[in-house]
Amino acid sequence: MGLTACPGDPDGGMDAGTEVDAGESFDAGETVDGGAPVQTLMEAALLWDVDVQQRFLVAQEAGGGMVVQDLASGEVRTVAPPVEGLRFTADGSALLLWSAQAEGLRSAWLWRPGDSQAFLLSDHMQGYILMQEHGERYLSFIEQTPEGDSDVRVVDLDGCTAQACSKRTLLRVLEGVPALHAGARYLWAWQGERTWIIDLVLGTVQDLGMPRSQLRISPAGSRFGVLTPKQNVQVYDTATGAQLWEVPVEGTWVSLSASFFNEDTVTVNVRGVQGPYESFPPVRSFSCTARGCTTLSWAKTCETFATRTQPLLFCSGVDCFGVRCSASYTLLKGAGEELANGGFIDTLPAVSDDLRTSVWMTYSYIVDRERRTLSWAPHDAGGSSGVLRYPGQISVNLFEFIPGEQRFVFLNPKQTPVGATEYFVSVWDGKTLQEVAPIASPHVRHVVRGQPAALYMNETVTDPDGTSRVRIRRFAL
Repeated sequence: MGLTACPGDPDGGMDAGTEVDAGESFDAGETVDGGAPVQTLMEAALLWDVDVQQRFLVAQEAGGGMVVQDLASGEVRTVAPPVEGLRFTADGSALLLWSAQAEGLRSAWLWRPGDSQAFLLSDHMQGYILMQEHGERYLSFIEQTPEGDSDVRVVDLDGCTAQACSKRTLLRVLEGVPALHAGARYLWAWQGERTWIIDLVLGTVQDLGMPRSQLRISPAGSRFGVLTPKQNVQVYDTATGAQLWEVPVEGTWVSLSASFFNEDTVTVNVRGVQGPYESFPPVRSFSCTARGCTTLSWAKTCETFATRTQPLLFCSGVDCFGVRCSASYTLLKGAGEELANGGFIDTLPAVSDDLRTSVWMTYSYIVDRERRTLSWAPHDAGGSSGVLRYPGQISVNLFEFIPGEQRFVFLNPKQTPVGATEYFVSVWDGKTLQEVAPIASPHVRHVVRGQPAALYMNETVTDPDGTSRVRIRRFAL
């Protein structure tokens, strides 16, 4: 991966308004001791998640099942057996859990604050369970019937409780197990050459008459599109089936791929014929709406880049001059709305919730490729940039903005007098680096929350007798 170098920046980083050179050690320069408290929340347990409101923490006990801790009182209760995955609702009103697959089937449970344990939704679930919180709030999954058929089930997310939970069967598939896409109003199901659209408000089912492989479905499911043999983009209204618009993609291309960026915009990536003196085939990315297709990026392909607040576009490509090639990346808000760009990178950039700033971990592939530069990139004209420099690659396991803030949290390495590397949970605002606390290992699961800013993290500790134990810690940021 990579980041475009600004002129005069040998590390491929961005123009440094504030720069701290680490020199020959991992010390990233001046720091501020925040004196922040560190709490041990649980022993012999592994962190899974914390709800956004920071009321409940869910973990798996060592050798046991899933537990929920009330963060206000410290009370811990076992709510379910071991699971493969889980998810809190955005408002923290429910916790969805699902098991690993065994003989083609899974179990799923729902837990609500106040319940002594999670209650069973299904023990004959095929595939995964989906949660939709925008528009119609529901859960959807495929359940195997006693006859061996597959029922498409829908559960009201707010109305389902341990006392009563109604499951609607909106479609039965007799051959094969369908897959699902949960839209705001429409639930999409497909199997083999058939695709169905389920209106969750009216309870109707429409057989679209074409395979899923030919379709592109918008994020909310209110639109669908196809690429025609003439390389045109057609978009249809899900409610009526009527064609809304059709626009051509400029040029003649060997291959095209399309995906919805939002309900009204389709991103199309194209690839042409590689010339005899070209290192790579030509590529290009378009943004298509009812008004036509405009170029998103030359010599790059673009994909939707998810953030906590709204989707962006991340475009990647290779720039070549003769035999010398370099990676090139661009972060866009939309067509003609570039936020930041770069060359070689170790991981995808972190973006603040207000979309005003991104942080990139960059390096040069040609000169001193071991060095790393952590770059603070303001998206507003005139914003102050900054860099932290390191003599070698560092962990990017923790690499994100604190929700709702212009502060970035990561693991800052420092070299000890005996030559070992010690990692510190650190917070950076592009100017000041604040060390919060040291940690035992950088390769652990973590959750970052805001209001108040906090980091929850697993930690494995080795005692003097050589035995190790796991615990969950909370760092105030």
